[in-house]
Amino acid sequence: MNNPTNRRIIGAAALAVVVGGALLYWNGEAPTGGVLLRSGVVLAAIWFAWPALARVDTRWLLPALLALILIVTRPLLLLWLLPLLVVLGFLRRRPSSSRRRG
Repeated sequence: MNNPTNRRIIGAAALAVVVGGALLYWNGEAPTGGVLLRSGVVLAAIWFAWPALARVDTRWLLPALLALILIVTRPLLLLWLLPLLVVLGFLRRRPSSSRRRG
């Protein structure tokens, strides 16, 4: 994942998808153009975060990819998932204070 060529490919794909989506959107194909524009923005975000993604533990990649696909395809589902994730974050088990000191 540290290969800079992969980042260049992601960047080129993001640019191509955004340009293609914009052209389709302005030529009257709004649904297809909108999908391509959203996909291009997601690819651009991946391109931008590539150095940080190189340090991510690989066991989180598949759940993150599935969550990203779910958010892109069903954005209103995020309104239900965010509060759920906040609650789960507060309810997770924390180490006791005696373990942290010792």
